Amino acid sequence: MERAAVFSGASPVVKLEHLPEEIRNQRNLFQIQPGDNLIPASIPDEGIDFSDVVSQVERKLLLQTLDKTGGNKMQAAKLLNMKRTTLVEKLKRLQIETDADEPAPTLACQSLER
Repeated sequence: MERAAVFSGASPVVKLEHLPEEIRNQRNLFQIQPGDNLIPASIPDEGIDFSDVVSQVERKLLLQTLDKTGGNKMQAAKLLNMKRTTLVEKLKRLQIETDADEPAPTLACQSLER
């Protein structure tokens, strides 16, 4: 995103040609749904919170990937070309909980008499 913003220059719109070639070759990679409002069409005069916008995009991408892998973090990390530990750190930072994050049920302890 930062690279695309730099290459867009003074333009408030990031265009396809501003993206790296590997992204341009995958036109269906980003399918923003109506109502997502992740990236503003133009930068308002009061500005935007860059970190917030990037976090929203990152969150949506992580959730889509986890959905695709059925919550398997190792597979999700591979699809995103990152280490599993990096994925887990991002999930924690963005406060995304997965089924595996739920505490395991505790087993009732029975005292053994001798």
